[in-house]
Amino acid sequence: MEFVPSISLLENKEDVMKTLRLFAEYMKVIDIMQISEKYVNKDGRECFAYNNKEFVCELISKDAMKLASFYNTHFSQKYFPELVIQNKMFYLGSFNDDYYESEYKSKDFHTNMGYFQSELFTIKDGKQTIEVCENGLICRDLEFNINKYFSLAELDGLLKRGYFITGISKNARQDITEWIDGFNDNMVYENLRVASTRQKLLNKYCRGYSSHLSVDHKHDVFTVAMCYKERLYKGKRCETEIEAACERFRLETESVHEDDWKYLFNIKNSHLNQRWELEKYIRGEITQLGLLRKTLEMVARNPYLVIRFNLSDLCRSMCINIQSFMVDERGYIVNHYGVSYSALADFYASGLLTGEELFNQYAVRSLEDLTNYKVYVEQDASDE
Repeated sequence: MEFVPSISLLENKEDVMKTLRLFAEYMKVIDIMQISEKYVNKDGRECFAYNNKEFVCELISKDAMKLASFYNTHFSQKYFPELVIQNKMFYLGSFNDDYYESEYKSKDFHTNMGYFQSELFTIKDGKQTIEVCENGLICRDLEFNINKYFSLAELDGLLKRGYFITGISKNARQDITEWIDGFNDNMVYENLRVASTRQKLLNKYCRGYSSHLSVDHKHDVFTVAMCYKERLYKGKRCETEIEAACERFRLETESVHEDDWKYLFNIKNSHLNQRWELEKYIRGEITQLGLLRKTLEMVARNPYLVIRFNLSDLCRSMCINIQSFMVDERGYIVNHYGVSYSALADFYASGLLTGEELFNQYAVRSLEDLTNYKVYVEQDASDE
């Protein structure tokens, strides 16, 4: 495999590598300039000799600074993922060195199975059950097939009342409550917080760009922008979806005030697609770090989400394999059949993918084949 910086998707690859080689050469010349004996040439400029060539110190320094600025802008920004390409397929990881350098052990993710024995209560004339677990309560409404999750401290109140409320609209705190993971059935204390309307809006998924066909019709142009505190923040125009996803992440982290950072939507906190993993955590079968890893394993099935939320390094630190992808002629991140991963991400963030579809996003032949395609179309129409 060959390392490919993100900028190689924007310009001719040979030009990019030429620039990198030129940068490396200038850095080497700069080092030599520091130790070389200087002399003044016929034009009165300070010079030094290297490889039978004469170099003007002033010009070398200026060119090196320009190249360094270019390099830092395009190759060294933290939010650009490390990309590797092989046979037109792009890879974000995991790589062999990830397994050797991983700081985590299996015990960091799992607890001793069976260590905590759950207790089951039946309420509402047998129509509801409460399973008391190590990290919370798993409450099931057998009549309507509804599951909700509460903190252990809620047990006495629920037993005294004799039922738990299944309808979200009846929640007395809904006007001030924010569900951190976006999963309204998760009512454990650590998942609830008070948030303003503006802060709630920050905790909503969005791709973060608009796109349209370029004037020359060669590919799409991606325009990045975000609205925050009634002000429009604009990012740069991008020529690939990879760059647009990175640019949106940069724009969010640089534009949103530090006090509001915790409200910014992050797909690693979303449990809409991880109900069964959340239940494993509540039962005490996996740790909180284990829940994060299980969630990231599903997120990593969609490389667009990994790039959009800058999760490549985190996935690699946990040795999670990130799905490979291709970039089509229009600049979009696509799977083996040309289906857009960002379009699949819309389904993911809405919790509309089945378990099988979550695992097999790379094999989806068309969006229309998805189980909840009709539901998504209707939701999309209602939002407009």
